[in-house]
Amino acid sequence: ALGTQFAFWTMVPDRALQRTLLDETRPIQSMSFMIAVLKLFGLEMLLIFAIVFSHLFAFHVWLMLKAMTMLEFREGKGGIVSASSLSRYSLGIVANIQSVL
Repeated sequence: ALGTQFAFWTMVPDRALQRTLLDETRPIQSMSFMIAVLKLFGLEMLLIFAIVFSHLFAFHVWLMLKAMTMLEFREGKGGIVSASSLSRYSLGIVANIQSVL
């Protein structure tokens, strides 16, 4: 998750990409335009992956703090879906982190 975030935010201020797409004084050369299009496609895919992986990472950190598994989250307690209730295995936030790490 952090790797995709880092890659996305370091690709955004790419001056060569901005020059290729925004410079109207020189004609677009086929190779430089193709490289710019591929960089934009890569940037879009990286943005999608960064959003998905960041949310997945945050969800798993939340599960760790609640001492829950994915199965417990999906099934709920006694047929009632209540993800906010504490797991019976919860030892507190610090102890939960220590037990996972």
